[in-house]
Amino acid sequence: MNLKELPSEYILKRWTRKVRSESVKDIDERDIQVDARLQQTTRYRNLCFIFTKLSSMGVESEETYKVAVGRANELSNIIEEMLSSQLFGISYENVDQGSAPITDNDNKRVRAKGFKKR
Repeated sequence: MNLKELPSEYILKRWTRKVRSESVKDIDERDIQVDARLQQTTRYRNLCFIFTKLSSMGVESEETYKVAVGRANELSNIIEEMLSSQLFGISYENVDQGSAPITDNDNKRVRAKGFKKR
C-alpha cells in the first residue's frame, strides 16, 4: 500500500495546529479560558508567515518593492493609531488618521525569541 496522505477522517482534532485556537473544553464539556498569551503568539506567527510571503514577492522588482514599502507604512500608521486609541479608551471610529498620540511603551507586544534588544 503506497499512501502519501492520510484521509482527514483519520486525523484527530487534537493533532492539528488549530486545536488550541478554538474553545477548549474540560471533561464536563465546560469552556476553559484559553491563555491570552497563546492566542497572541498564534496571531504573531500568522502575521509573520503572511509578511514573509509578501516580502518575498515585494523584492522581485523596484515597483513591487515601492508598493510594498508604501503599504507597509500605511498599515503601520493605522495599527499604531488603533493601539493608541485603545490605550486611551477612545473608540477607533471617532479617531481621524494621524490625530491620535502614538506611544511605543506597550509591554504586551509579542517579540520573537530570536530578536533581543541590544
